[in-house]
Amino acid sequence: MKLKLKILTDAIEKENMKSKSKKMSDAKRHWSIAWTTVNWTAAIKVEQMLRKHEQGLIVIANNTHEWKHLNVNKGSDSDCSFRKLINDKSVVIKKKEDYLIYVIIKKMIILDDVTINGNVYAVDCDIRCQGQIDEQLRSSLAPIQWNTKMHYHIPLQLQNLQHKKQESLIAELFDEAIVYSQQFLQIYLDSFGFAFPLVADTYDCLGVLFNNKGQYDQAIECHEKALKITTDILGTDNTFAAAIDANLGLAYYNRGEADTAAEHYEKVLQIRLDILGSNHLDVADTYSFLGFLCEDLARYTQSIECHEKALMIRKAILGHDKIVGDSIWDLGRAYEVINRTDKADEYFNEAWKIYKQIIQQKQDKKLLSCELKKI
Repeated sequence: MKLKLKILTDAIEKENMKSKSKKMSDAKRHWSIAWTTVNWTAAIKVEQMLRKHEQGLIVIANNTHEWKHLNVNKGSDSDCSFRKLINDKSVVIKKKEDYLIYVIIKKMIILDDVTINGNVYAVDCDIRCQGQIDEQLRSSLAPIQWNTKMHYHIPLQLQNLQHKKQESLIAELFDEAIVYSQQFLQIYLDSFGFAFPLVADTYDCLGVLFNNKGQYDQAIECHEKALKITTDILGTDNTFAAAIDANLGLAYYNRGEADTAAEHYEKVLQIRLDILGSNHLDVADTYSFLGFLCEDLARYTQSIECHEKALMIRKAILGHDKIVGDSIWDLGRAYEVINRTDKADEYFNEAWKIYKQIIQQKQDKKLLSCELKKI
């Protein structure tokens, strides 16, 4: 059995871990393709504003739900107050993945009692801070020399390549996706060097593509490079390193080295347990795959234990979901392998009950939809 991965543009878990430096903390919190994409969008908007001689602020944040509770009457009474401007109908708001992008055209903006979990681009405008402003934001409000090539042309080029790669993946044209990814990687290497977060991400994505094509040696090489960059920058105890290590383990498994794959997945499990806790779907997924690996290695007791833990987590989070049904079925298979047909049948029957419920719910929804159309 050869396993494949789907490339998810934002499958990297955002962390709120403490770090030795603010730079490290930011990298761990926002290290993802989604984060890069929203900053490309912001950079393009900055260039447009510069060309139009506009002044203002572009804010990228993923904690905007907290702003809903801000009292607009508190803080500055000025029309330049950030907490008032974000509710102004003239402010352009775009949504990208988990992030919102605010484009505020204003000569002066007052940041009053606000925390921005993301990025701020000030375009030739007067920024003033009042009240309790996040200290990291206050210290980072320093001018930089805008470089059109670095800040605009390269992000635009990368954005176009990302779009082409995604279209190729949707069409399952993996050879084309690999070419676009390699071009993507070369731009990063030429512009930022080897030890750069998104270089690691691109190597990891390339590894997934090679794995899907059955080119396991190339996949392993890419994942190992991604893992080295990640651990050199962030260390080993973070979910991004764990995700790459999981991909590396999968490549080893597909190459027929289940024992090496199990070693990687055991490390992944420990990292995810330490960071995410025991009640998390990523932990459940790790237990589940480790259960299959243990079965291949004839560690049948451990295989059953892993599937049981995966099922317990998924049941607690998802209830009667298809994934829960699959997990129950996997546990039945684990018992079937050791000839415990009584237990196996028990779990198979339980899984079928969930599958039947899901099928019935879908049929009911389809019937309701048809009835509504008639009305």
